[in-house]
Amino acid sequence: MGLSNTPRHDRPPISSKGIRLRDQYQSRGAGQTWGFLVSRESDPGEPMSSSPTAVNFSCLHFSLRTFDVKVFIQSNMIHLANAVFSAEFARCYGDKGLVSIAVNPGNIGTNLSKDAFGLAYTYLGTASGLLTSGECLDSCGQALRTPEGAALNGKPEVTNWSQRATLAPTSFQSSAQSLLVIGMSLLHEAPPPSYDPSEGLAAAADSELPIYSGCILPSRCTTSTAQPAAPKEFSYEIKDYSAKPWATLTLLGHPILSSTTPTFIDRSEITGSLKLNLRSPDPIKSITIFVRGYLLIFEDPHKHSKFFRLQKLVWTSSMGDPRAPGTSTAGSLKTWTEKLKGNYELSFSINIPEFAESPNGEERFRLPHTFTDRASRGSIEYYLELRISRGKLRSDDRIMTPFGLFILRPPSPPSQLQQLAYRSNIRIPGPHSDPDGWHALEPVQVEGKLFGERTVNAKCTVFLAKPLCYTRSTSIPCAMTIETDDSQVADVLASIKSAALYLQRCVRCTFGYSSTNVSPCGQAVWWPAPDAAMAHLGNATQRHIMGEIHLRRDLHPSTAIKQFQVEARTVILDAYAVAVFPPTAVAFKPHSTGPFITQTVEIVTGHAEGVRARTATIPPAKESSDPFVERYYESVAGPKPRRPLRGP
Repeated sequence: MGLSNTPRHDRPPISSKGIRLRDQYQSRGAGQTWGFLVSRESDPGEPMSSSPTAVNFSCLHFSLRTFDVKVFIQSNMIHLANAVFSAEFARCYGDKGLVSIAVNPGNIGTNLSKDAFGLAYTYLGTASGLLTSGECLDSCGQALRTPEGAALNGKPEVTNWSQRATLAPTSFQSSAQSLLVIGMSLLHEAPPPSYDPSEGLAAAADSELPIYSGCILPSRCTTSTAQPAAPKEFSYEIKDYSAKPWATLTLLGHPILSSTTPTFIDRSEITGSLKLNLRSPDPIKSITIFVRGYLLIFEDPHKHSKFFRLQKLVWTSSMGDPRAPGTSTAGSLKTWTEKLKGNYELSFSINIPEFAESPNGEERFRLPHTFTDRASRGSIEYYLELRISRGKLRSDDRIMTPFGLFILRPPSPPSQLQQLAYRSNIRIPGPHSDPDGWHALEPVQVEGKLFGERTVNAKCTVFLAKPLCYTRSTSIPCAMTIETDDSQVADVLASIKSAALYLQRCVRCTFGYSSTNVSPCGQAVWWPAPDAAMAHLGNATQRHIMGEIHLRRDLHPSTAIKQFQVEARTVILDAYAVAVFPPTAVAFKPHSTGPFITQTVEIVTGHAEGVRARTATIPPAKESSDPFVERYYESVAGPKPRRPLRGP
């Protein structure tokens, strides 16, 4: 492939300014790991030395990765040329499982001034149809589609990205970014993460740490032959008068999620077994497993509401021989009339549904995540009961144990540009470059005094990344635009030292009497927005900052059931959000110290299909403190509840 100013029909097969892949791949062993033969042209038709695995030239550096092979390209050509090269590479060799990414895109803005005409030419040409969709521009001129690439399906993507640009003078940054993602948009999609109960979370636990964009690194591609972890066993016994167990219940909990109690994932199975060691005849008639969900109140352990119930018959006398229950045909199945004696082992499996119905059958709802919290009056708990029944006038034996239910629910995928940024380990574009990927809150007015005498009146607009559903242990991307007619005020407000944006958790319980507890559980960190620097170059009274709210790994997911609900909402504190408190900007004193606006969001436990969100910054070791914020949350915090004595 070449990069040149030569028109398409006169383009030589090899350009003196470009590079070309000669033998695009070669097999290396039974594992089908692909190598590369890469050449750099010094003179037309005279390639330099090359290697099938790794090459380092002054104008081309790439690193070969096995397994989902990726080639990361960076050359001393301008960054727009790198983007075009990546697009050509993806179109030529994407069907071979080989992809290319133009790295170091952060400096692409330095080329905009001299490339402005080229970018406008690209847009006008593609929009009017004068240029084919495969013809783009680099800093020198046209980068034409290779003959091999023309036969592949990269053409529609190029057209779409070109047509998303605008003719506004401020569109050059967006246009450059559109060119940058042409190649990335053609990368082969990695398979979506597995959420199989036995494998998905095990893989997630072994996955890479969050990527922080202070240093852009290639994604790690590794092969794993490790077998899924074995389920974690939990055993419970019934003992006789001599302290010897005669009944042992074993539950197989999730190997990673289970700690002190067995934990299961929704839509999976509760599996286990029952072992009986009966030293004397026992007139057992049936063995049943009950699964129940309760709403509990800490102040009164006897006050609870059952919202979920399942029943599984493990064995009954009508099923025949307990050592082979139900194995005979329907016509030959005989009722077991003898007493049980000796050793027996019975296995069982219970499907956990996604939805449940209220006792009256009028309400259908998702099963909630197990919930216990010191700040709440109530809790959501699940119990499993084993009941060994002996019939009328005889006592039954029971084993009751709590277990955890883990609701694994992913959010919807983010915008296409955000997905491309996550795959490339770069920061996501802001609302000015990716308007479809952001939700704008209602603007708020910030009023106050600067230096004790200058009146401040600014409009602040906060943006949250779509969809408004986020995975715990990641972050909530956010952005803010500050508009004022005073450039000094704009600078002061844009350099805020406080979080301004808070994630607050609100726990309400109206079981018995109403109780509400509101507390902060995250705050934003900010940095200047690079993608908006040129968007408002001619307007000195607008400032744009980007940020994110880090979500703790132990956050409870959003839950709502009957009179009990857990809500996570993004609170705009400071002067542009609900629980927004004044920014701790130097010499600025706001008139308002309370929240302006809130935006409800949802916290979930799973990752979006096909892409995993990445944080842009390292979580702060210590969150900043703001006396106004602390005072506000003290005023809305509910009374501390007493802990429960026992379960149901």
